[in-house]
Amino acid sequence: MPKKIIYSILAVVSLLLLAPFALNYSGFCLADGEWTNEQDLIRQALVISNLSKTIRDNGHVYERITYDDPSELLAIDPVCCGLHNKINYSKYAKHKKLLWGEGPYAPSLLNKIMGRHNFTVTIIRKISSKDSTSREIVEGFTRSHYGFDKCGNLAKKYSS
Repeated sequence: MPKKIIYSILAVVSLLLLAPFALNYSGFCLADGEWTNEQDLIRQALVISNLSKTIRDNGHVYERITYDDPSELLAIDPVCCGLHNKINYSKYAKHKKLLWGEGPYAPSLLNKIMGRHNFTVTIIRKISSKDSTSREIVEGFTRSHYGFDKCGNLAKKYSS
């Protein structure tokens, strides 16, 4: 057999073996037959994050502002949420504190290739407490991070 044919066969076999990993990495969901939509992931993370009404930090209990529909928060603060690598944190830097510091929230290369954790959605939400007259005092902001697989299923919840 000539070398050209052998190399051609090897190239085709290699492409066939690597194609599923490339599709996983790109976020293609074979079950749905499409790529995962960023806005759907953000809305899903907002629904999950609304389940937690309070947050504790160093013995203090803060009330989280919750919304009946994710569209409410997105209308008030359109830059509150997004894929982890696209969030603009500078808007929140002027406030007293941003709870839940930095962390390794980006999906690893291996997880992306295997399709187990392809996207991390970050949500930044206002936290507040009430003074003696029940007036709301904004204490800062909290970040929540939610990892999703290639089909948009929750893979990991980093904080709440």
